[in-house]
Amino acid sequence: MPVAQILQPLRTISPIRWQGRQAPPRDWLIEGVVLRKTVSLFSGRGGVGKSLLMQQLMTAAALGRQWLDRQVPPVRTFGIFAEDPEDELWRRQEDICRFYDVEHGDLEDVELMSLDDLDNPSLYRVTKSEPNGAPTPLWFQIVNRIIDSGAQLVILDNAAAIFEANENFKEHVRPFIGLLIKLARDIDGAVILLQHPGKDGEADGSGLSGSRMWRNSVRSQMVLGIPKEANDDEEPTDERVLKFGKANYGKRSATLRIEWRDGVFVPCTLAGQQGGSLTNFDLLGLRGKILTAMRKGIQRGERYSLVRQARNNVGAVLRQEREWHRYTWADIMGCCEAMVKDGRLILASVGTSARSVTLVRPADIAYSGERKGDG
Repeated sequence: MPVAQILQPLRTISPIRWQGRQAPPRDWLIEGVVLRKTVSLFSGRGGVGKSLLMQQLMTAAALGRQWLDRQVPPVRTFGIFAEDPEDELWRRQEDICRFYDVEHGDLEDVELMSLDDLDNPSLYRVTKSEPNGAPTPLWFQIVNRIIDSGAQLVILDNAAAIFEANENFKEHVRPFIGLLIKLARDIDGAVILLQHPGKDGEADGSGLSGSRMWRNSVRSQMVLGIPKEANDDEEPTDERVLKFGKANYGKRSATLRIEWRDGVFVPCTLAGQQGGSLTNFDLLGLRGKILTAMRKGIQRGERYSLVRQARNNVGAVLRQEREWHRYTWADIMGCCEAMVKDGRLILASVGTSARSVTLVRPADIAYSGERKGDG
């Protein structure tokens, strides 16, 4: 006689429970592109710059800074770069740190694994006993490390190195992506898997490789490529096109044109958005220069204001020195206003409650006499 199976009660949802309540907002890890508790695919042919962009993203996330044109909340990050030795990651990080005006010592929330750290980077493998594949011992080591460290952004570079199965078989792909989804949910974060496109995926710009299960199983996809006009002319170019090919929970964004400058990628449109007379990269570099100058000035007892007519207006004060003459007052003020918006500069009240002034300063240094609770 068959043994009766004990079934758990079904869990269902009635929209009635939502009556009079507001749905919670989506919790983006990369605004409009990557949602927490999801897996994203990042595709692009070899050598186009995917790994660099992901190392930039890890740094931006660890610092709570902007990545390209997107704001990223401060989270701890973990990345496997199975095709690059440590020295290459080091060289990249030098340029990235210079761009963000930080030192290596500021990156305590970044953890990397290089080719040098991995005898075999396989995280999922097909064997005779597991014809559809199974996670390797390294997978469990990595997961434990990620959870113990508190990382909420995980970069896996790339599928060709860590997936030791047939990318064309959905029976192999589905359970592997399932593992990544579980990890993303367990850490309340996001996993981004890098992948090289196949010939068809490169030709049609979809970035696809192997089974469509790769793309169907993830919640968003980014594709990095060369501008079409550069491909047609077969001329080398530092420009790239970042396309958001799939966004289940967000608006499909227009393609973003970016360019490589001194070891990092920056948006081509930044100078136009910001205004002023500088090139894209010079304008970004000016932000770090302003922060450094203000820190030194505050340590000397100087004060800076955003009020245009103030004697200590930051743009006017900095342009008193000859080295700042190459920048217009509008360039400096435009950068300062942008940095207030992204949190790199903050407004602080200095003085007594009866008589105080509002000054501007970098987020990591305070004025003498600053009122407690401000800034």
